[in-house]
Amino acid sequence: VRYEFKPTTQVFANYSQNFEPPSFGELSGGPMITKVKDQKGHTVEIGSRGRWDNLLTEWDAAFYHTWIDNEMLSLSDPLGLPLGTVSADKTIHQGIELGLTHRFFDEHLVLRQNYMWNNFHFDGDRVYGNKMLAGVPEHFYRADLVYRWDEGFYLGPNVEWTPSDYAVDHANTLNAKGYALLGSKVGYANKKQGWDVFLEGRNLTDQTYTATTGVIADAKGQDSAQFMPGDGITVYGGFKWSM
Repeated sequence: VRYEFKPTTQVFANYSQNFEPPSFGELSGGPMITKVKDQKGHTVEIGSRGRWDNLLTEWDAAFYHTWIDNEMLSLSDPLGLPLGTVSADKTIHQGIELGLTHRFFDEHLVLRQNYMWNNFHFDGDRVYGNKMLAGVPEHFYRADLVYRWDEGFYLGPNVEWTPSDYAVDHANTLNAKGYALLGSKVGYANKKQGWDVFLEGRNLTDQTYTATTGVIADAKGQDSAQFMPGDGITVYGGFKWSM
């Protein structure tokens, strides 16, 4: 359902269901054939999107909440023994997706921001209680600030930030550290001929950080090889041409 206050502003809401049967690999992921149930879920979402012309601001915001039964996860039993892929009792996936764009100085300067809140957790599980599901940062923020000259040149910094640590194991005994990365982009866009060339530097401070992690049931608080390192200082170049 969607309601438009005016052509540039609307609110919306929706409800959906999802269903996922186990794959062959998930049925045979343990020492013997595992009886894995079908995964089912119900999702509600509310949000708003639009443009505020007086402030040269655009937004796109949504909140969602999903109840999942029998989510397929790699878990352990109460004694800490791995079970392979099994059906969790109940889990909750909820979060916020927010995008904001602000324009300044006759729209020459543009600030774009994106934020995600990922709150994924067990719901009264017999072993894990209400602990967070592993492998997903709870908060993620990215922004870039770009100034464009009338001649076509543009330049600006960007930042990617995961402000808090997040769990590598479902028992929440081992965490990946949060990080902040600084980058910059410079380029030239020829609107008449439809081409754009740019250079972009990422992780300019050469930060050591975890780009992604493995997901395990219980690390028992001990370090293990579950951390995939991100790139150091990196420079990318690109060319785009539209006809």
